[in-house]
Amino acid sequence: MRLTLSVATVWLAALTLGLAQSDRATIVGTVTDPTGAVTPGAKVKAVNLATNVERATETTAAGDYTVPQLTIGTYRGEITAPGFKTFVRPDVILTAGITVRVDAALTVGAISESVSVTGKIQALQTDSSRVATAITNRFVEDLPLVVGGAMRSPFNLALIAPEARNTGNFSIGGGQEGGWDLTVDGISATPGAPFDQKLWTSINTPSVDAITEFSMESSGFKAEFGRAGGGMLSFVTKSGSNEFHGSAYEFLRNDKFDSNDWFGNALNRPRAILKQNDFGFTAGGPWYIPKIYDGRNKTFFFTSYEWFRNRRGSSTSFQTIPLPEMYQGDFSNWKDSRGNLMPVYDPATLRQDSAGRWVRDPFPSQRIPQGRFSELSKKVMSLATMRPNMPDPSGILNPNPRNNYVVYAGGNVEPWDKFDVKADQNFGSKHRVGFLFH
Repeated sequence: MRLTLSVATVWLAALTLGLAQSDRATIVGTVTDPTGAVTPGAKVKAVNLATNVERATETTAAGDYTVPQLTIGTYRGEITAPGFKTFVRPDVILTAGITVRVDAALTVGAISESVSVTGKIQALQTDSSRVATAITNRFVEDLPLVVGGAMRSPFNLALIAPEARNTGNFSIGGGQEGGWDLTVDGISATPGAPFDQKLWTSINTPSVDAITEFSMESSGFKAEFGRAGGGMLSFVTKSGSNEFHGSAYEFLRNDKFDSNDWFGNALNRPRAILKQNDFGFTAGGPWYIPKIYDGRNKTFFFTSYEWFRNRRGSSTSFQTIPLPEMYQGDFSNWKDSRGNLMPVYDPATLRQDSAGRWVRDPFPSQRIPQGRFSELSKKVMSLATMRPNMPDPSGILNPNPRNNYVVYAGGNVEPWDKFDVKADQNFGSKHRVGFLFH
């Protein structure tokens, strides 16, 4: 039984003093007045719409600002300055490792008034040389994944990125197979064996339903990616929000839903066993204990559990077993692959002929008298209950008889469990602690 607890990993990340985190995003921009002159000292605030957590800063003397270390999600940007209306950008979408530019042109008026600007953020990033593809939460949740003999893997989604290549292993941007690095919530999770990275990453990464997005970078790495030579995969796990959310799912495959194949119908044999289940649940929200603690805007949790059970028949194989009459000593139908009778010799007639050769006589009519059966043989034959299950009157498939028993059912059970528990605590606009147990 494979259980991810056997490789349990705990990540604890304290986001203080601008520590580098590859799963974080950054908002940058320049603030100007109606004449186009820069506006120093303007107040800039980024508010996460899911948790109401704020990050704040001010513009420099050159009118520029940077809001770093933002968790992924949708933000509302607010920029205020004395004598100007509040600039609001309500739909800033951040993905892992991205740098988004939000410039603001302020208009004269009272701070209590606001100007809301909507529209698509520029697709071309001029503030970073990063070349990356982000697989966002929408793709993770909406794209179907085939459950075919193994638990769902995020690599099935990663292959839609143009930088990805799968030739048995996995490579990014033309790099060496297994030469890429991996982070989960900004913490390195790269296995030690490069050419087993795809296998171990599938085991060590959280469940697909616990991943909110991941990004794939092929060049232009930031400083924290100095160890990545052939590409970078960055997974970001889901966090709780101010609202409770949950899900339950079941992916089922069963031989009862399948039709038989051509050989099964021709040989009148049942369908091979296939009972495959991939099921689980997720739950997340604020920590809330009535009359004791209200964790909204501060403390959040998210958990997921996924089970995989796969019971399938063993590979079809053909065997040769005795015919029913052979248990009575009758071998008159025992023939070789060419249809020639195979004599059964009486060991009691062993002797030397005139030329000095050892010879024996066959049993008359290819029948062994039951009186010659040993007591041990009788007991063993009484336990033999298998009978040929491939009757072939035409004599085309098993004329002699050969390969008269087909093994098409088995009990190969493959269990696999994954679970994740995540907690987030916000102490203010500058400090946050995240805990993930996987």
